[in-house]
Amino acid sequence: MPDSKTRSAVVFPKDKRILAQLGENIKLATKRRGITQTLLAQRTGLSKPTLRNIEKGEPSVSIGHYLIVLS
Repeated sequence: MPDSKTRSAVVFPKDKRILAQLGENIKLATKRRGITQTLLAQRTGLSKPTLRNIEKGEPSVSIGHYLIVLS
């Protein structure tokens, strides 16, 4: 029986590639706009490690955090 304290979703390779591309697009967009990770962290309220994970396209980051950065 799985441990009820840990959750993980199955993420298929195709979806991982999509998340990686999204993360790369976010990274390029912030760079183009001259927005530093520090500034983005202040604007979004997210930690720098979370922002780095978003830029990597990590599936462990909640979709809500991706939406915060996108908006």
